[in-house]
Amino acid sequence: MQGDKDHFSLLVVPPGATPEAARAAIAQAVLAGNVSFAEGILIDTAGARSAPIE
Repeated sequence: MQGDKDHFSLLVVPPGATPEAARAAIAQAVLAGNVSFAEGILIDTAGARSAPIE
């Protein structure tokens, strides 16, 4: 049976992320051959994230 060992990850962009950080994270996530975990993608694109809401 094909596909019985497929793995999928869900990338959830934090609500405090800037539009630029969200776009960068999604763009990285959909790259062909991407093997990064969601956590790594968010760390890689954190530079564009806004300050936490207080």
